[in-house]
Amino acid sequence: MLPSRSHWVAAAFLTTACVVGGAAGWALKGWASGRERHDRNPEATIGYLSKQLGLSAGQQDSVRTVLERRRMDMDSIWRDTRPRIDSLRTAMQVEIEEELTPAQRSRFRELMVWNERQRHAADSASQTLWDGN
Repeated sequence: MLPSRSHWVAAAFLTTACVVGGAAGWALKGWASGRERHDRNPEATIGYLSKQLGLSAGQQDSVRTVLERRRMDMDSIWRDTRPRIDSLRTAMQVEIEEELTPAQRSRFRELMVWNERQRHAADSASQTLWDGN
């Protein structure tokens, strides 16, 4: 028997919740423990790689150069991709809402607002770390 539409919607919701929750938890764990995110902060990345690989000062400078040179490419890809991700997220939420009772729909919307705030806070914190502000 093939899964019904509601099974697919439930699976999509659970996947989204896991991804969003995992990302938020990871960001909050890093923030709470005083660790900086490596993906947006070149100095944190260099420090991590230096510790794990024993990079020399020259290697650290070379890695810093690579990170700085490629940051624009990464930011460009993210700017191009972000609207598609946001659009897909919205479509998934609309489809999930169709499967919910009015009470569940209200609570679901509250959860989505909370998740959006968490995502925005993590994005802002990440940008601040990268910019060094």
